[in-house]
Amino acid sequence: MKKLTILTLVLLCFAVLLVSCNGGNGPQTDDPTRTTGSSQTNDPTQTTGSSQTNDPTQAPGSSASPNEEDTSKLEFTLSTDGTSYSVTGIGECTDTDIVIPATYKGLTVTEIGERAFESCSNITSIVIPNSVTSIGTRAFWSCSMTSVVIPNSVTTIGNHAFYNCFRLTSITIPENVRIIGSSAFGACWSLQYYAYDNGLYLGNEKNSYLVLVGVSSTSITSCTIHEETKIVCDAFQDCTDLTNITIPNGVQSIGKLAFYRCSSLTNITIPDSVTSIGDDAFFGCTGLTSITIPNSVTSIGTSAFYECTSLTSIVIPDGVTSIGDHTFYGCSNLTDIVIPDSVTSIGNYAFSGCKGLTSIQFDGTKAQWSKISKGSYWNANTGSYTVTCTDGTLTKAES
Repeated sequence: MKKLTILTLVLLCFAVLLVSCNGGNGPQTDDPTRTTGSSQTNDPTQTTGSSQTNDPTQAPGSSASPNEEDTSKLEFTLSTDGTSYSVTGIGECTDTDIVIPATYKGLTVTEIGERAFESCSNITSIVIPNSVTSIGTRAFWSCSMTSVVIPNSVTTIGNHAFYNCFRLTSITIPENVRIIGSSAFGACWSLQYYAYDNGLYLGNEKNSYLVLVGVSSTSITSCTIHEETKIVCDAFQDCTDLTNITIPNGVQSIGKLAFYRCSSLTNITIPDSVTSIGDDAFFGCTGLTSITIPNSVTSIGTSAFYECTSLTSIVIPDGVTSIGDHTFYGCSNLTDIVIPDSVTSIGNYAFSGCKGLTSIQFDGTKAQWSKISKGSYWNANTGSYTVTCTDGTLTKAES
C-alpha cells in the first residue's frame, strides 16, 4: 500500500512537469509583442510579411498615395500692396499635373510670376484659375504640357512665357488678352496654328485668328492680316523681303518686334483701331519712308523706330504722353517731327543721331515745352533744329 502511494505521487509530479514543458514550447497567441513565424497581425506598427493593413494613414502595399497635397507646396509671393498673391515657383511640389488655386491664405491669386515654372520638364498639364490676369516672362519655359487653356481673366502674356514647350500642340488664347510678349510661343515645334495668307494664328473657339504669331516663311513678300485679328505679335521679325502689308481695322496692338528689321518695307498705314505700338516694333526698318500713326495710339514703345534711316517725317498723335528711350534713335534722314502737348516726357537718346532734324513742331507753349522731362542725350548728335511752339520758337540750345 505504501509503495502504491509513492508511485502515485511520482506519476502526478511527472504529469505536472509534462504539462508545464508543453505550455512553454507550444503556440502562443496572447502575447501582442510576439510574431508567429515571420507574420504579425496584432501589432499595428509591424507588417505581415511585406504588407500592412492596420495603419489607417497608409495605403495597401508599401507606398502612400502619389503626390498627395503636393500642389499646396507651390511658392507664393504677396503683392506689394498686400491684397493678392502671385505664384512664383514650383516649391516642394512634385505633381506632374499642376492646379494653381484661385486663392491662397484667403487672398486672390492674380499672377503667375516670372520664371515660376521655368524648366519644370515634369509638368504635363496646368490648370490656370480665372483669377489670374498676368502670365510672366518665361513662366512656363521648357515645360512639357500638351495643351493649355488660358482663362478669360488673363490680359497679359509675357516674353517667352511658353517658349520651348516642344510637346505643346494646342493653346487657347482668350478674347481679353491685350499684350503678348516676344517669342511667347517660340520653339513650340508641335503647336498647331491656323493659316491665312502667309500668316500663322492662334485663338479660341469663337475666333481662331485672334493673334498673329508668325509667318509661313521669313522670305514672304506680302501679307494681308485676317480681319478678325486683334494682336500682331513678333510675326514678321526678320522678314527682310516683305514689301506689302495690310493691317485691317480691328487690330488693337502692334506688339514688340512685330516688324523688326523688315528692311524692304517702304510704307505702312496703321488703322484707327490700334492703341499701342510695342518696343522695337519697327526697329531697323531701313526702307520705311512714311508711316501714319492714328490718334487712337496712346503708347509708343522703346526703340519703336530705331534706325529707320529712310523716315523723313513723323506725327506723334495727341493721346501719347511719353516718347520712350531710343524711340527715333539713328533716324538720320528725319527732318520734321510733330509732338503734341500731351507729351510729358522724352526718354534717353530718343532723337539721338537724327542728323537731318531741322524742325520740331510742339503743339503747346514754350513754358509747356520746358516742363517736359527730357532724358540723357535725348537730342545728341542731331541737326540744328528749331522748336516751334504756339507762342514762339526755341533753338536747339534753348530746348
